[in-house]
Amino acid sequence: ESLLSPIVECGPQGFDFKIPVELRIPHNATSAYNLALKAIDIDSPSKNDWLDVKLPKPTSNHILVKLDHF
Repeated sequence: ESLLSPIVECGPQGFDFKIPVELRIPHNATSAYNLALKAIDIDSPSKNDWLDVKLPKPTSNHILVKLDHF
């Protein structure tokens, strides 16, 4: 595993959007990489459990993730 993008922290926790928003995450992966998006639920008793997030098709330099809350 390699880190191919910055770590993104969103907040404030518990914030709900009236309409979904898109978070654009830049990356520097080539098409040879099998990209994965990971997240942590900070309310989880085990704050070190990374969760796999369904990944939309990445573009050549970023991933768009739709969110309705933090």
